[in-house]
Amino acid sequence: MKKIVALGIMSLFLMTSFALCINAMSNAYELKEMVTSDQDETYLITKSTRGSPPLPPVMWTEDFNTFYIPTPQNPDGDDVFYLIDWGDGTSSGWIGPYEPGETAFISHVWEDVGTYEIKVKAKDQDGESKCTTFSSIFTSETKFFGVKIGYMYITYKFTISWKDSNCYIMIDWGDGSPIEWLGPYNQPMLFSHKWSKSGIYVLKLRFKDIYGNISDWLYYTVKILNLDNNAPDKPIVNGPTGLKTRTQYNFTANAIDPDGDNISYFFDWGDGTNSGWTEFVPSGISVNRSHSWLIKRCYTVSVKAKDTYGAESSWGTLKVRVPKYQKNCQIIQQSINLLFPQIWRALVNHFPFLKQLFY
Repeated sequence: MKKIVALGIMSLFLMTSFALCINAMSNAYELKEMVTSDQDETYLITKSTRGSPPLPPVMWTEDFNTFYIPTPQNPDGDDVFYLIDWGDGTSSGWIGPYEPGETAFISHVWEDVGTYEIKVKAKDQDGESKCTTFSSIFTSETKFFGVKIGYMYITYKFTISWKDSNCYIMIDWGDGSPIEWLGPYNQPMLFSHKWSKSGIYVLKLRFKDIYGNISDWLYYTVKILNLDNNAPDKPIVNGPTGLKTRTQYNFTANAIDPDGDNISYFFDWGDGTNSGWTEFVPSGISVNRSHSWLIKRCYTVSVKAKDTYGAESSWGTLKVRVPKYQKNCQIIQQSINLLFPQIWRALVNHFPFLKQLFY
């Protein structure tokens, strides 16, 4: 019987060793094949690695109805989707995909005169781009479309339409570029410009008709960011969490900006009110704001940070509670504090082993 058992064990050992040997040979063969393939230039090109998200989108219009977003916006050659917030309460949603070299055509009409801020983002399989903000201005005298918040070294097109045809136009880009009368032009006209330094620029426009009549300056502010500018980190929110109605409580927000830029904070109190943007303070410096609530319920205090270039963080949150039966809750808590020692002593007297476990 012992011989049979020993023979079985020996057979199992030999079978296991044979399987391990075959597996090792297979792995060695696969490794050899992998090394050989890794030396193949085609394999290196198609090797799967995470790329970069798209660049911030560029958009322009020729007639204030149809808007164009040219590609490639993606250094990796991936298909791109776009999201457009038209500034009037409507959005395009994510549209696409668009192939490299393809231009997106999107139509939109605003019903009323006024100024609308249009925010545009792009995304691909590697993530979302930074947001570019454009402005569309409609008055009885002029129409204007151009970038409001853009980035260095990217060329932006500005569309200008004015009341009279055959006008000259003078544009001061605010960065020291030469200023002169251009034209005469029929309207609308497209002008292109790019900035090589980050900052806030005041763009100035004035018109002159063929009779020499010159308009007043029109002013337009453009904020140009460094493409490498990083948004502040998510704020840390501190404050009391158990509250009473109609009582002011202080809350503190603190965030770090990776670039060391100054930071402004926005407190949303969760009851339909907010603090608005605070003054700018150095990175890492806390800001305090106070608030009181009228209705007894649970609220979420949400705080967002933005730097001096307009880059915004994600929301930091703190849940607070204004209980409906606060006095009753206090009485119950006091009762628990008084009764628990008595209950514990009774349990220990009845079950002596508990004393050994906890002492």
